[in-house]
Amino acid sequence: MAPFWGPRQKVCGGRGRVASPASTPSPTRLASALFGAGATAAGHAHPHASAELIPRRWTEPRHAGFNDCSTCMAPLPAPEPSMCLETLETMDARKIRFERNRIRLPMGVEGTFGIIRHPGASLAVPINADGQVVILRQYRFAVQARLLEFPAGTLEEGEDPLESMQRELGEEAGYSAARWDSLGPMLPCPGYSDEVIHCFLARELTRLEHPPAGDDDEDLEVILMSPSELDARLASGDEWLDGKSVTAWFRAKQLLGL
Repeated sequence: MAPFWGPRQKVCGGRGRVASPASTPSPTRLASALFGAGATAAGHAHPHASAELIPRRWTEPRHAGFNDCSTCMAPLPAPEPSMCLETLETMDARKIRFERNRIRLPMGVEGTFGIIRHPGASLAVPINADGQVVILRQYRFAVQARLLEFPAGTLEEGEDPLESMQRELGEEAGYSAARWDSLGPMLPCPGYSDEVIHCFLARELTRLEHPPAGDDDEDLEVILMSPSELDARLASGDEWLDGKSVTAWFRAKQLLGL
């Protein structure tokens, strides 16, 4: 059986198949959007470009019924680039990649760090015409618990975040939405992953008569709550708090003036 961990690579590589030291990783839309032209899917500069990582603000696409409210927010903090010196090991698992890299930090210290490379995700806070919030109670095997979460999903390679969320809203919650507002990006686990979640507010909902099929391993229940009921659940201490959902709800309440 072939080993899970890939060969040593001189340049920090992108996602997908493990590249040989002489190969050139192919850039993806997410990497280019976050780090600029020449970035690989892992978020690192192309071997023939600068090795420093310069993240930039994500610009949400323009769609009918879409309002980019993120432009009303203060600019994100300026980046402090790190330099990837070498990728030591890699392992691919579905859409994500685990890497062990030699990194030079902005303070000048060099070390070996593990990181999860992620293609990004989208999340929606859906609110119906009665002002009720559409939320899920979803089983998560890693923590062996059912969490209150907003509909969300991992991006396919090169997929538009809003189009991804429109699809996920139908698959997970059984709704479509005619009005979308950007709530901006968030970083769910920056201590060990480069994942960016693009958050949206979804309104003018329509219940789908025949929702598209979701993933076979999704175990979830669709729940309607008033904003005050959701606030009470999150404050009760009886729920495991899902960070991305709490953050998106905070942003949605800012936009709605709740």
